[in-house]
Amino acid sequence: MLAFLVVVAALSGGVWRYGYVQGLAQLAGRGQADLALAGDRLVGQLQRYRDMAVVLADHPDVITALSGASTQDLADMLLEVADKTAALNVLVLDATGAVRSSALGVPAPKDLATKPYVRRALRGALGWGHGDGAPLTARAYFHAAPVFGTDGQVQGAVVVVTDLNGIDYNWRGTNPAAFFTDAQGKVYIANRSELLFWRRPGTSPGLEPPVGPAPPFAASLIGGHEIWKLDWGPYLPREALHLTQRLPVIGMTGEVLLDVAPALKLAGAQAVSYTHLTLPTNREVEI
Repeated sequence: MLAFLVVVAALSGGVWRYGYVQGLAQLAGRGQADLALAGDRLVGQLQRYRDMAVVLADHPDVITALSGASTQDLADMLLEVADKTAALNVLVLDATGAVRSSALGVPAPKDLATKPYVRRALRGALGWGHGDGAPLTARAYFHAAPVFGTDGQVQGAVVVVTDLNGIDYNWRGTNPAAFFTDAQGKVYIANRSELLFWRRPGTSPGLEPPVGPAPPFAASLIGGHEIWKLDWGPYLPREALHLTQRLPVIGMTGEVLLDVAPALKLAGAQAVSYTHLTLPTNREVEI
């Protein structure tokens, strides 16, 4: 009987693992769909500001101002556009990268002319990137479009600045926990504000806070699925399926943490059912 129980326990463990992996696969399917939807929404929200930069680059007031005319009318027009579109700021740069006019009239982000997205626009292509938008925000996204003269040469660029606080504000607290990391592994957009500016520790999985010691974390692979065990606060799962999706059009990677509780529940139910079917009943034992 003891040997029989050992065999049943081992087989029940196998059934549990099979059920867990099966549950993770189902969870991953739904999670990838949710992540794709979140990525599409983010890309759509950001790219409307790219389209705005392209349209403004052909605006007569922009071209006239870059030809040496007064920029007062241009500043008024840029402010009206920013107010109507919820853009944080709109700037017009000359061919050297110097700011000719802006919607808000505040100092441009430091070293704006040296940024890759501005240099790209001044070479005649669309540029984009993210970074510090001081003094207006610590998290900004930038779209830069070249302004061409009648001779076909680049006269300058239009830069539209988007406040990322406004982008992810409406996502806060929604399920599942989702965040977007840049090429350096830094969390730049998230529906859990406590994860903002956390960073990937080199090539290892997981995240670390920008300051202070890293909280408990462990990662493992189960049936080809990456499982994170973490203690990062009350609004994040303690054990989660980690999924990713590259978003090269905005230079980020979408990531999601899905609570594995449903998969554990499925695995437990299947293991218990198998055990009940396998073990003899009281009547069978008596016989």
